Amino acid sequence: MGKAAELTMAEKIILRLWKTNMSYRKIAEALGRGKGTVERVVNSPGTTVPPSKRGGSVKIDSRTSRLIIFKVSSGAGGAKKVRDALRLPLSIRTVQRCLENTPWLKFKKLRRGPMLKPRHVRARLDWAYENSDLDYFWWANVMFSDEK
Repeated sequence: MGKAAELTMAEKIILRLWKTNMSYRKIAEALGRGKGTVERVVNSPGTTVPPSKRGGSVKIDSRTSRLIIFKVSSGAGGAKKVRDALRLPLSIRTVQRCLENTPWLKFKKLRRGPMLKPRHVRARLDWAYENSDLDYFWWANVMFSDEK
């Protein structure tokens, strides 16, 4: 165990006054310090106060974050679908923020294909009926423009 830090002169004076049965308030007035400072020195001499925790509470732990990333990477959809699938008590924006902070995932908005008009659907069906006698391997290589 390391050597403890030495008390400052002000801390030594506070401890000496406290041992003479002076109250925290009177010690604080005499030295021009706050009552909380005097209380801290008396209760834990020689130690510093840990900094207070800043910011909001953590909503996503590492396990939940990995689950979200795994679900999105496997093609489960966007933030809303992933949140609903995992039944997370989080907002959609929180899930999106988790995904934004993942460097290997890039946001890509899905382009909507053009809506087919009834005449285009009819033309496509006519073409399919004309070529229906072709074998399975030929059809396996056909890719329509609206397929992604």
